[in-house]
Amino acid sequence: MMSEPKNRSRSSEAWRIAQPAVELVAALIRRAHWPLALLFVLYLFSGVTAVRTDEVAITLRFGRIVGDTPAERIQSAGLLWALPRPIDEVLRVPTGRVHEVEIADLWRASQYGEEWERPSVSIAPEKEGYCLTGDRNIVQLSLLARYRVADPIAYALLQHDPHALLRDVVQAETVRATGHESIDSVLSEGRKVLGSTVRAESQERLDEVASGLEIISVEIAEFAPPKSVNPAFVEVNTAFIESRQIYIEAERYRETEIPKAEAERDLMLSEARIYAANVIAEARGSSEAFDAILTEFKRSPRVVAERLFIEGVETAFAGAGQRKLVQPPVGDEYHDFRITVSTR
Repeated sequence: MMSEPKNRSRSSEAWRIAQPAVELVAALIRRAHWPLALLFVLYLFSGVTAVRTDEVAITLRFGRIVGDTPAERIQSAGLLWALPRPIDEVLRVPTGRVHEVEIADLWRASQYGEEWERPSVSIAPEKEGYCLTGDRNIVQLSLLARYRVADPIAYALLQHDPHALLRDVVQAETVRATGHESIDSVLSEGRKVLGSTVRAESQERLDEVASGLEIISVEIAEFAPPKSVNPAFVEVNTAFIESRQIYIEAERYRETEIPKAEAERDLMLSEARIYAANVIAEARGSSEAFDAILTEFKRSPRVVAERLFIEGVETAFAGAGQRKLVQPPVGDEYHDFRITVSTR
């Protein structure tokens, strides 16, 4: 119910604007000015615009956006009828496309001919771009930025050249971000981090000016020191790659050898535990046997001593073949005692 007065007011406004044109066409027809009437009708229908599927449209009427809410201001794909110029102006905004901007102002200049491509002792700031790192070194780079239109109203009204705006902002933030990094960082592993930092900082700057742009990614397409120091950089970079390879191989060796050593350790511990258990059990058995003999010895010392002597002798001669025992003399007194043992 609230939208009916609004629709009636918008219809009355459109009729108020179009009424003079309709009356003019009717007057031309009454006076038989058919060619002029036809031309005027064609002029009226010149405001019909085809909006593609990857676009939205915004209508400006005398420089002001038509519609009170964002849904009314932004027209989706299809045919859009608006009053002809200069009354209305239809702005088509490509919201469904991903745009790319190449930024090469900080890269080496290649448009000055073959002579310029030869290495020199320094760079020419008036002919090629560069950045200063945080440790006062010079690097040259080119970037590729991808963006889309996030706010079609802001994009259509405020931006005359979005590519130039994005290029300038990304370039400025690249110079700023590079100045906070060391050359070893940005030339080795810091390229992705630098790209992410530049994207985030550039997006903040674009949001501050209500550009309507959303940066999807910023990639470092090319990144190198000046040509005069490029051979030394190649050596350093090669050494870095070799060190990384050695580190990776060492990590792989560690991941292989440590589990193997742990398995051997566990096996040795298990064997030691088994051996300790056997020794303890054997010692406990010997101790129990000794306690039993001691108990018997306390009751009958002579009997136990003779039995132990006999068992000891039997054990000593258990592996012998023929045995001859010499009987002791009468009275059990003799100075020489000989035992002859033959293994045959």
